[in-house]
Amino acid sequence: MADVIPMIIVLAMGSGALGGPEALRLLLTFAGRSPLVDIGIVVFVIAALTAPALGTMLLACFYRTPLAARGGPIGAAAAADLLSKMTLAVSLAVALLVSASRRAPP
Repeated sequence: MADVIPMIIVLAMGSGALGGPEALRLLLTFAGRSPLVDIGIVVFVIAALTAPALGTMLLACFYRTPLAARGGPIGAAAAADLLSKMTLAVSLAVALLVSASRRAPP
């Protein structure tokens, strides 16, 4: 997992930044129609704001973890592995929603 951490960091930093405002604008056109849609909009905003923060924390953990500990899940490396999986999940969710909203007609 240590070899994909730099890619996860890049995905986390760029997932909401690339098309986040356009996706939010599209989602806000559907606001108020259903409580489920409103909850989805709030979850998107929270995830879009959390992804860069998680990417920054993962970047700090990646460079603070000793190179020998990156090979196996021991101590701090195990915590960084869990953080990388969580960062990947949040970043992929934001990236998929942003890309889906970019493909939707205006």
